[in-house]
Amino acid sequence: SGIPGIKNMITGTSQADVALLVVAAGVGEFEAGISKDGQTREHALLANTLGVKQMIVGVNKMDSESVKFNQARYEEIAKEVGSFIKRVGYNPQVRLLHGDLRQGEHQCL
Repeated sequence: SGIPGIKNMITGTSQADVALLVVAAGVGEFEAGISKDGQTREHALLANTLGVKQMIVGVNKMDSESVKFNQARYEEIAKEVGSFIKRVGYNPQVRLLHGDLRQGEHQCL
């Protein structure tokens, strides 16, 4: 009967004004998501196909052992995801959100 949750994801996305695409920063995780058949690509394409005009991209797991808040890693991810979502049809504007989001302590630069 299909992938669990996909029906809810499609229904919710089709009614959304804005999509939040969360990208894992971990080495291997990001690469899997942005690969040809990865979920990052699939979700961005699906949101655009369903008519969502704006997308916010969050880079998650910057605290993982393989990343350790590395600025170069963040910039690599922002560049690659930005390039992809532009090809999909979005107009990427990068704003850095940093801090401990679990504690509600963050700021935009």
